[in-house]
Amino acid sequence: MDIRILRYFVAVAEEKSITKAAKKLYISQPALSKQLKELENELELSLFERKGRNIQLTDDGKFLLSQANEIIKLMDKTINNLDKNKEISGEIFIGAGETKGIETILPTVRKLLSAYPAISFDFYSGNADEIIYRLDSGLLDFGIIIEPVYKKNYEHLRLPHKEIWGILTTKNGIFKDYSFISPKDIKNIPLSVSKQSFHDQILADWLGENFYNLNVVSTYTLLYNVSLLVKKGISHAICIDGIINTENTDLKFIPFSPALNSDISIIWKKNHKLSRAAEKFIDMLKESITNGDC
Repeated sequence: MDIRILRYFVAVAEEKSITKAAKKLYISQPALSKQLKELENELELSLFERKGRNIQLTDDGKFLLSQANEIIKLMDKTINNLDKNKEISGEIFIGAGETKGIETILPTVRKLLSAYPAISFDFYSGNADEIIYRLDSGLLDFGIIIEPVYKKNYEHLRLPHKEIWGILTTKNGIFKDYSFISPKDIKNIPLSVSKQSFHDQILADWLGENFYNLNVVSTYTLLYNVSLLVKKGISHAICIDGIINTENTDLKFIPFSPALNSDISIIWKKNHKLSRAAEKFIDMLKESITNGDC
């Protein structure tokens, strides 16, 4: 399948019109229609259906669109990071979840951009499972995740930052006089927890029992969204400190006791050739951590 045809398909899907897409692509409408028909014939699938003057994607078309965007992005990433005239250039792709640990790499980002103006960064936000998937797919160069790290598959560099676990709750709720939260305190209350598989084991170790014995009423990808439930008194969110600014709000963060802290690492695939830009970044980050500049 020609990458050019995928770009045509994406343009039509976005414009919902072959005429508008043809103008955007600077090709004739008949030529574009022919290319799309050939794509459907090649796949033996119907990708579009007409809705009045517009066209819409079929279910197969929607699936292809999600995959096509990833394929095009990976192709563009590969081309942009090819060495050209030995100049260190290209885009560095970094994925991270909700963590203040990303602040530790920012001095290196600033330093690299200053030294190599042809370099740029793309930051992707997602949970750890999504970041691992995108690393394995080649869509990210690096991921910043809460340990433990799957050391068998990834190189890793521990960042000088620890995440503090606890709960996000209301200031005037049942924990208004609490300074710490123990395992027994959360056993019978409605909880919201992060939708990340490795969190289950971290919390189970702290609880001393199966994580699924808790009263989990909701899961979340972004803590901000679930903080709205917490404000309404619907649940209490198990989370890390510093993600939600609780100043001048009805919310407060209470740390766990015994303390539950997690290290943060930046990881990248083993036996995977990084671009020169990505190599320069990780070398500078290692130096920065060694010198205590983070």
